[in-house]
Amino acid sequence: AAAGGAVGKAAIAQSTTTSKASPEASSRFYPPDPLTLRLIIQRLLSAASGAKVRGRIFGLICPHHGYLSSGIVAAAGYKQLTLPIKRVFILGPVHQKGKVSGAFIPATKSYRTPLGEIPLSSIAAKLSQQPGFVAPPKGEATDRSIEMQLPFLQQTVKSFELVPILVGQEVEPIALARQILPYLTEECLIIASSDLSEGYPFDQASSVDQKTIKAITSFDFKTLSSSEACGRASIATLMEIARQKQWSPQLIEYQNSGHTTRARKQVAGFACLAFCGGEKVGGEKLAPPAPKSLKTK
Repeated sequence: AAAGGAVGKAAIAQSTTTSKASPEASSRFYPPDPLTLRLIIQRLLSAASGAKVRGRIFGLICPHHGYLSSGIVAAAGYKQLTLPIKRVFILGPVHQKGKVSGAFIPATKSYRTPLGEIPLSSIAAKLSQQPGFVAPPKGEATDRSIEMQLPFLQQTVKSFELVPILVGQEVEPIALARQILPYLTEECLIIASSDLSEGYPFDQASSVDQKTIKAITSFDFKTLSSSEACGRASIATLMEIARQKQWSPQLIEYQNSGHTTRARKQVAGFACLAFCGGEKVGGEKLAPPAPKSLKTK
């Protein structure tokens, strides 16, 4: 799904690694002033409701459309994180025009938002050398699918190191999941950044999106692969990690842009889902259902 705005020019050249990735999303999708941005995030976290999760959140699916339309949905998950979290993996789709065949790590040592600087983990460089990872495409420094999550993390997790992974076309989610799994600890969080459908009328969008949500919560990889979620490869990667880790999927919140903007002829859909583990509910340990198919293409 396309997001509500244009992607800015790249801050980093393909052949170089800079010290900081400038925030493309700033002034396009959120305000560049730190005080204003902090207040927006605080208000979203305070206002968000959604279902209360059972267990500790190890994985999240969050939208990246824009704080006005989707921020309240993302906030419903972020406000329920359990600290400490020392390392955050963010998987997001590439919105750049043109085909990107593999996954890649942005060529930077840190990210900078109006709320401060976030260092990259050394794991990012290690992953970039794995099979299936490619060099950052020319003109592709970062992406709003990564950046829209950062202010929420800075406000809730505070201090952490980042592993940003941009997931292009033709990525095999199961293989990518297996590459990430060895680096996950109890103090890690993994986020799949994705919107759902876009362009449908209000009621039709809700119907389309509920099918996608059901595919995620039932580990139906085949149905997810034909969904309209822009980050479906990122979501499938997180689902496979959750399957291996025995994390349980839980829907926290769903809305579409018609709920917030009241424009209902063409809307974008957003969901926040958590993958949780570590606690027993009703005497039984949280665990995912058996997957219907591990085929993602």
